[in-house]
Amino acid sequence: MKEMDLKEENRKSWRNFRLFLTGITIVLLVAMIILKATWLEIVHIITPFLMPFLAISIAIVTFIIFIIAIVKTIYNLVTKKRDNLFIDLIIDFLCLVVFFIPVDDYYEHIRFSLNKKNFERAIEILSESEPGINVALPEEYKHLSRGGGEIIIEGEGEAKVYYFYTFRGILDNYSVYAYTPNQKGYETLRSNEDRLEIEKLTDKWYHCSSR
Repeated sequence: MKEMDLKEENRKSWRNFRLFLTGITIVLLVAMIILKATWLEIVHIITPFLMPFLAISIAIVTFIIFIIAIVKTIYNLVTKKRDNLFIDLIIDFLCLVVFFIPVDDYYEHIRFSLNKKNFERAIEILSESEPGINVALPEEYKHLSRGGGEIIIEGEGEAKVYYFYTFRGILDNYSVYAYTPNQKGYETLRSNEDRLEIEKLTDKWYHCSSR
């Protein structure tokens, strides 16, 4: 009798341990998704030097979890142990989200949409500023341009372009939101096509990244 009670107790302990590991895994994967979505915010708080290591770490950890989860899912299907199948499939799905869904792009689009009016207010304030590569934003708008709260103003008069950093990396590695108030400003932006990849976001707004 005692032996049966001991086996049952061991079974329960093992089940609880597996549930704990499953919970930790799901929390870790959700954290990975949030980290991937917001890593452009995080690397500027710490340092852009960490970005490659952050990306590699996320990929390695997720890949290990994915392989274990896939093997476990196949094993459960073959042995017809389907009590944890739904949880295994959730883990598989979260791994696929980390690998294949560009949550960082979605986050950036949402960030841009929510701050569009603030971007335009900041441009209005700086509209009389001289062109420059380190033009400081007003204090309340510094969060709009990552890596120091500075923007680039290029061009003269009506041909100005305003660049807000979304990523300010090392040397020539960067990406920006570019605002062109008119066709002349757009022509100024187009003159940089040899070093910038330009993608239209909305009327007068573009996302540009260094080639």
